[in-house]
Amino acid sequence: MIPITVDLIFDIGRTNKKVFVLGQQSEILDQQYKNFEETVDEDGFPSEDLQAVSAWVLEMVDHYVFLPKYNVKGVNFSTYGASMVHLDEDGKIVGTFYNYLKEFPAETAARLKKHYPNLDDFSIATQSPYMGFLNSGLQLLFLKYERPESFARIDCSLHLPQYFTFLLTGQKYSEFTSIGCHTGLWDLERKSCAKWLKDENLLKLLPVPSPTDQVIETVYKGVKLNVGLGIHDSSSTLIPYLQQTEEPFVLLSTGTWSISMNPFNQSMLDEQTLAQDCMNFMTINGQSVLASRLLLGKHYAEQVKLLNAHFGVNEDLHKTLPYQVKKSKRKEANQCLFNHHLIAIERFGLQSATKVDLSIFQDFEEAYWHLMDELTDAQVKVLELALGGQTSGKIFVDGGFVHNQYFMQMLKEKLPTHQFLVTEQGNGACIGAAIMLNDTAVLHHKLQNKVIC
Repeated sequence: MIPITVDLIFDIGRTNKKVFVLGQQSEILDQQYKNFEETVDEDGFPSEDLQAVSAWVLEMVDHYVFLPKYNVKGVNFSTYGASMVHLDEDGKIVGTFYNYLKEFPAETAARLKKHYPNLDDFSIATQSPYMGFLNSGLQLLFLKYERPESFARIDCSLHLPQYFTFLLTGQKYSEFTSIGCHTGLWDLERKSCAKWLKDENLLKLLPVPSPTDQVIETVYKGVKLNVGLGIHDSSSTLIPYLQQTEEPFVLLSTGTWSISMNPFNQSMLDEQTLAQDCMNFMTINGQSVLASRLLLGKHYAEQVKLLNAHFGVNEDLHKTLPYQVKKSKRKEANQCLFNHHLIAIERFGLQSATKVDLSIFQDFEEAYWHLMDELTDAQVKVLELALGGQTSGKIFVDGGFVHNQYFMQMLKEKLPTHQFLVTEQGNGACIGAAIMLNDTAVLHHKLQNKVIC
């Protein structure tokens, strides 16, 4: 039997870890999923078990590379952003892999003010709101002053996609989509690393950014592989859509974070727009992409757990619930019946309920309708920020929420002049990472035929 030539693409999300075996026509020949229990950092805050995830990645590479039916040609990684891995001279992990939701110490934030007395100036320079650990570059400032013993051992700091590339190749890289996703590391207007890094003598810890489509030829356990540099997952999701159309569009990439991206708006953001949780990402060639975000998936999961517990229903009921029209119990359009402080809906003029009373709902279905009505109100506000005043046009939707009938139907009803489109295959982050390894002509044609209204 002649082995089938394939690529391995890892999609490492905060919640789900996946590996896809892609044939040369981008078809999925095999896939595996894995979830990991979190560990805790030195302060007891929940943290990704990076050692366990790393071991699984290497296990999957070994499994497929040495599986006789496949000839693995390339490997690439699409992972969540805002996370850094710090290595010593021997390539061993230094210290903790920090959760980007961890609270940033006020003392360290005060040190940043030495360089930017007004944090709005930091936001404007880096085109990202100040967000503490979510500005992954600020980890370096935190380690320097709050964990000096660990900091002294750091030889190089990599973003998560490039860490997995390092696992296979032993080589250390940086690339634009990872360094340019609200890290606080890059000055978009000057097109260079942010000034505060030089002032703090931190530049030496960061590799110079390389093109995202660069491929490393390596030998892994005696097998020749082409390994990609890795890519930030939201930016990876955007790539197939940019290749399939020249018409302006916005991409709504859903998951733990719901990210709305407009690659056709490359304007510098002002204080007011940044305060609305907008930012500029970077494409593989360093161009800016207007993005707005919502912690939708995490908040949704927590709210559904509350509903499941209250109504005593199967935890998977929400996945198969067909859309039904209900009459709203909200007395005022901007007053919500659920508590949405986690996603900060107040910035959109919506008001969270301070006390949630689920007894007002007749059953799970009615409560779920109201939950989705409120969540899609917030999602529409975030989309409108990315649309930048566009009153019509294409909105591509990717990720887990494309399968949620309530989510899709309510978006269409609330933005009726826009055309919503999804892809049959989905997995845009996986395809984007694959494109970075391959001749894109075949993938381009394949994706064009998968777009459906």
